[in-house]
Amino acid sequence: MSNTETWMINDEYAGLRIDQAVCEQYEEISRNIAQDMVKKGEIKVNDKQVKPGFKLKGGETVSIALREEETEIDIQPTPLDFPIIYEDNQIIVINKPS
Repeated sequence: MSNTETWMINDEYAGLRIDQAVCEQYEEISRNIAQDMVKKGEIKVNDKQVKPGFKLKGGETVSIALREEETEIDIQPTPLDFPIIYEDNQIIVINKPS
C-alpha cells in the first residue's frame, strides 16, 4: 500500500520539469526514480498522467504515490572451509570438494 501526497506548484517550481520539481521537493527521490514514477503514473499533475519532461507553469496540483521503503533482508554468509593449496598476491589455489 502506498501513501499519496499532494502539493501545489508555486513560483519556485514554475518552469521546471516535473521530474526536477519532484527531486527538489523530495530529496530522497533521485531524478531517475522520479522519471520512472512519472512514466508509471505514480506522479500526476492535476490528476492527469504526464511525461517526465512536462514543464510546470505554476498553480498546478501534483500528486505523488510515495513508494513503500524496502525492508532490509538479513543475509548471512555461509562459512566455507576450503584448504588453501597455494596463495600469493595475485592468485589463490584451493582444494574444493566436488
